[in-house]
Amino acid sequence: MEALKSDEYTQLLERIILSLDLQGDEEILVQPGPRGDSLLGKSFLKQVNAALQRQGKTGALKILEEKRLVSGGFIVRRGRVEINCTFPDLLNSRREALEIELAALLFASGEKP
Repeated sequence: MEALKSDEYTQLLERIILSLDLQGDEEILVQPGPRGDSLLGKSFLKQVNAALQRQGKTGALKILEEKRLVSGGFIVRRGRVEINCTFPDLLNSRREALEIELAALLFASGEKP
């Protein structure tokens, strides 16, 4: 995911944000450096907020000056609650679901792992 081109990277992050159950006025914490600061600037935020408004949400996300040392992705914060949308966390959460699906397929077909 980190190897994605800049436009692919921002499109991925936008899809992730729009897939979340947000109110639309949360705060986003990003990693320091070009993948956080440069790519996720005002134009990105304007585009995502417009998409949130089309979904009937507030459309007032803010990217905070506070940075987190994350390995790609971002963290969404509303008050004291944070949603970890960093790449390692997203992959780990999806891995568990895929392992369950794979096990079901293997055992349903009678194959041994």
